[in-house]
Amino acid sequence: MNYPDEQIYAALFALLDATLLNGSRAWMTSSRKWQSWADVSPSNQPALFMREGRQRATQNEANGLTEWKLRATVWIYCQHPQDQGSVPATLINNLLTAVKNQLSPLPGLDAQTLGRLVTNCFIEGDVLIDEGIAPQDTQSIVVVPISIVTGD
Repeated sequence: MNYPDEQIYAALFALLDATLLNGSRAWMTSSRKWQSWADVSPSNQPALFMREGRQRATQNEANGLTEWKLRATVWIYCQHPQDQGSVPATLINNLLTAVKNQLSPLPGLDAQTLGRLVTNCFIEGDVLIDEGIAPQDTQSIVVVPISIVTGD
């Protein structure tokens, strides 16, 4: 069965929004409405934004349920100290690991099904990371591509 797209994307966002980092909520700001990092103040970061992407339909049999691959892109923004001793990648790596863990299948399952709405939901493709290493740049950005497979 294919569930409504809105229900699927809402479930994905709810899962990501609930991400924990060191036992606390990972995000100061989160939304399904994308904002540029320039519009998110440092005090409102780490931040997570999710955008919907392309959809692809495939039919593996003459008759049967169409399999859909939905895409989403997650944007993560975080700030790092400007001092020479800080490593910008540390917070990025911790946030990215938390997102990966959040998307992992529940114990006993082989796939992340978003509460049995989909066949699988996973990170697929290149994760883009900008550590913000230019002088005076404390803004880090991570872009995570997510695929969602529906149908049989």
